[in-house]
Amino acid sequence: MSKKAKKRKTPRIDRRVLAGPRLNELFDRHARGELDDDGLQAGLQALMAEVGHRPLLDALVKRMEGTPEAERDTLMTILPRLRTPEVIDYLWQLVKKPRALTIEAKLTTLVILKGIGEDVDVKDPGLYFSPHDIKK
Repeated sequence: MSKKAKKRKTPRIDRRVLAGPRLNELFDRHARGELDDDGLQAGLQALMAEVGHRPLLDALVKRMEGTPEAERDTLMTILPRLRTPEVIDYLWQLVKKPRALTIEAKLTTLVILKGIGEDVDVKDPGLYFSPHDIKK
């Protein structure tokens, strides 16, 4: 009797999972001087076209949340260039959805919205949070 050779399937990796590491790679290349601001923007837009705006924005919020304020200059330079109706709508959904993000992540998202030109009052974040979010 011969045994059939088992075919091994190569696992498929969802490209959206790779948005965070690829985003970090783009910013690392920018920090090393391999990419200028225009190259970084082009890389971000190509990544957004490949994985979609939601995974990229989720990764961007996480990256910005963990970045000290002194190092946010590059992010704040690039953000206005990513302004599209889909991006703005998704960011507002993140802020308004109860328990979707931590308060820190929601504040970061508000800073991103302000950076892309939205009318946001960062000094009064209570306007954007539910009572449940504030009690945490």
